[in-house]
Amino acid sequence: MLPIPPLIFFAHQATEAVQAGLKAGFEQMEIEFPISPGRIDVSLGEFLDDSREWTREFVRPFTPKGAKLWVIFPDGKEATLAGKRWGGVNFRIMGIDTAMKASKDEPCELQVCDISAGTG
Repeated sequence: MLPIPPLIFFAHQATEAVQAGLKAGFEQMEIEFPISPGRIDVSLGEFLDDSREWTREFVRPFTPKGAKLWVIFPDGKEATLAGKRWGGVNFRIMGIDTAMKASKDEPCELQVCDISAGTG
């Protein structure tokens, strides 16, 4: 059996923890995850790429929610990059500014916010 890559391992652990938290009635949870584990010198671009990929792995089990799952980035450009990289997905990918406007009119069951671009 091949070893599980760290990205997938951590994403699955986090997903299981969030699913347990949702079942327990938690409405807000914060998850921190290692970016580029094992790498010492990482450029900002690599950091943001890794963050988007981690977020994609993390949200996979939640995709049955379809358009009621929102993946929010602090910046519209990051959201656009994620949309291009991830291809056709059935959930919403947006910047925080769009999410703020949409939250007034559209239903959302789960928001996943990737704030790494704002802290990188």
